[in-house]
Amino acid sequence: MSRLIKLLLLAQVSVSTCLAAWAPLNPEETLYVYTSCFDEWAPKDGTQRKAVAETWFKAWDLKPDNPGTHCFAKCVLEGVGLYDGKTNTMAVSRVVEQQKAFEKFNSYGPKEVNDLTSALSPIKPSSDCGQLYKVYTPVFEKFKKTIRSLYHGHKEVTEKIYKSLGSNIKQKDETYATFCAKKHLAKATKLRHCNIRQFSMNVKPDDDLKKYIDCLFKGYRYISTDGNFYAPKLLHDFHKIGNTKSDAKVETVLKGCKDTSAIGYHYCLLASNVEDEYGKALQYREIRSGNYKSVIEGDKYDEKKVEKQFKDILAKVCPNKEEMQKIMKNLEGKKDDYLTLGGGEILKS
Repeated sequence: MSRLIKLLLLAQVSVSTCLAAWAPLNPEETLYVYTSCFDEWAPKDGTQRKAVAETWFKAWDLKPDNPGTHCFAKCVLEGVGLYDGKTNTMAVSRVVEQQKAFEKFNSYGPKEVNDLTSALSPIKPSSDCGQLYKVYTPVFEKFKKTIRSLYHGHKEVTEKIYKSLGSNIKQKDETYATFCAKKHLAKATKLRHCNIRQFSMNVKPDDDLKKYIDCLFKGYRYISTDGNFYAPKLLHDFHKIGNTKSDAKVETVLKGCKDTSAIGYHYCLLASNVEDEYGKALQYREIRSGNYKSVIEGDKYDEKKVEKQFKDILAKVCPNKEEMQKIMKNLEGKKDDYLTLGGGEILKS
């Protein structure tokens, strides 16, 4: 079996979560779509990259008319759910759902959306980037204002939505791990929280930890919106740290994992021969999740810089040396699954 076929099979591994197939996108979700599509299709050259960012993001223009722009447009259309690649159709009904979900924040209404859906309905899309761009661009140009409002392209509006949703949405300057920890690790002891954030194998799983890993995998898009584990996103994070030779090892680990829940995959990877690479990939992903727009600069992996940034994050959640000494005294040498590498490292500092 070819590597490509195996990868596609891995991409559809079912995960036991309760995620809906599609739902209206909030500003965090659309920002992720825009920036990840940009990262994939924008020029790699720094000067050209910044110029394209100005065009695609600030001006909201689908220019220049070239293959990169064509595939960026297709990527965004699929990412927001307006184009369904599986059925090769325009999912027009989702436009109405998107409008209703955030109508109280926007000045446009049903009439503008009705005009847009009427224009989208006759489109016969294509899976080819260039052909899809060709049939979609005239509609985009005519209804750009409505489309930009629908998919959170106005900063003054998105700021209101972020504020309104509060802790129910990852804030722009917040890492996804921090967001998930606030939701699911509030009852954890400080040392347990610390060890979870450091990907310790010795932390006893409970419902809160399972929810935390589910949240994290969803945020990192390892779990797709249809509830499947999407291996290419995980491999992409390995590639981001410069590791492009571990794909086969990762695939073997995932295929051999008996527990196909998010936490099951997490522990399988931690117990595998790619543990170190997985930990580094997660560290870098956490850093990048705190600033999606870092891709505009062409973020490059610097291991020492990432380690320092990650330590700064841990310093906010882990016990300090004095607190660790008190924990040690209370335990009096007893075996405790919370007292793992994290605690030992704090005492050394």
